Amino acid sequence: MLPNTGPTNKKIVLGLVIVASALMIAVIPFIAFKMVNPIIGYQLERIAQFMEEGNAKYHLLTLTTWLVSFFVFMMLGVSAAENFANGHAAFRILYGHPKRPMFAEGISITYFGWLGLWVSFGLLVAAIYQLGVRNKTGWYLALIGGAVGCLVIGATHYVRHATIDYLPGSLMGLSIVIMMLIPLFKKRLLEEYPE
Repeated sequence: MLPNTGPTNKKIVLGLVIVASALMIAVIPFIAFKMVNPIIGYQLERIAQFMEEGNAKYHLLTLTTWLVSFFVFMMLGVSAAENFANGHAAFRILYGHPKRPMFAEGISITYFGWLGLWVSFGLLVAAIYQLGVRNKTGWYLALIGGAVGCLVIGATHYVRHATIDYLPGSLMGLSIVIMMLIPLFKKRLLEEYPE
């Protein structure tokens, strides 16, 4: 906030932050659990089926399935949170600093930064839900969201390299793109297990 922001506006912002925090702690985890839970259910069914059949590969299925889900969904969530937070920071820098980092004459890099960060955030959050219900749309959303994050955040870091705030976001976007392009990951995320 600006130093001359009135006390009423400060109270409104504080109230919004408190409401958002309460929702993030008390509501969002329960909504997200229902999105990811079907994947875990399918995995457990398939592992039980392999065990009943005496298939020795059930240990490998257990390991790869859990690892794929863990790394993909963890990176989607962490990257989305990073993009959301840095999107606000880039917006603040864009309008709060008289000497903005410039991409070209008259074009502030943080203009692309905050917009790209928020677009990437929206795509990654949608990808979490879509991959949770095994829609191929989720794979595309994750791939595009990761690529947007990698490119836009990487460009922002390159131009505004005073700190490394944007570099981890770019690397996380790249890791999402790499995971989405690995055929085993795609198979584990999208294919339903046969009965």
